[in-house]
Amino acid sequence: MKTKKIIFCAVSLFLAAVAAADYNSPPAWNNFADFTHQSWDFASDQSEALPAPPDGLPEWINQFGTPGLTNITYSTYMAYWVHQYSEIPTTRTGYYGGMADTALTFHVPLNNRSANWRTDVWVQTTYFARNDLPDNYLLEISRNDSFTDTNDIIEKSLLFEQLPEPPGTSGLGLWYRVTAIYEFQIPPADTYIRFTAYQYPPDANHPVGGATMIDQTDIDTRSVNIADINTDGIVNIGDMAVIARNWLE
Repeated sequence: MKTKKIIFCAVSLFLAAVAAADYNSPPAWNNFADFTHQSWDFASDQSEALPAPPDGLPEWINQFGTPGLTNITYSTYMAYWVHQYSEIPTTRTGYYGGMADTALTFHVPLNNRSANWRTDVWVQTTYFARNDLPDNYLLEISRNDSFTDTNDIIEKSLLFEQLPEPPGTSGLGLWYRVTAIYEFQIPPADTYIRFTAYQYPPDANHPVGGATMIDQTDIDTRSVNIADINTDGIVNIGDMAVIARNWLE
């Protein structure tokens, strides 16, 4: 009972802070089984203490373990954590990047439920990257940290947005947001998510290319009973009504 009270209080506080920062149009899964939430806004340099727990708002909720930023990698040089980068006019502060492709890896513990359940994972990242490619990022999700176990994972939706913010002074980058939902048809005990942002490559006119900056990442998860056909978080007569309406169709 004590555990349930703690979780209830945590969800209540979560709802009070749901509009925080870049946590944009979240999926509102807090009423579903096994709900977890974690936000990283990189307000300070966490690279010396990996895995780093979420440091953003709303405060993280995960009853299955401590989520973490587990790895930060750069492709070339001049890459770091920075509080604010003068070449990118923005009110945002705290991001990883530089004159290099930048990749961040996250680990989220989950509840390994039985096969009559599925697990959904919602991921959102706000970042600055090159503006000459239709896809200037790579988003990966897996059951392991080597990103080789992707069986039974379905991409349910993907939204790629350019944000209405000024470009970098070099003109070689813009602000973007990527939001995706993945379905694990067989619930995992863990999920690993890696987001890579690509810099504008060096050329004759731009010897160091253009910058990349990853500003925030948010991850929500839930478990859904496969009998919960209308996905309202409850298996009841409403699901039977859906079956009745679609009988023999």
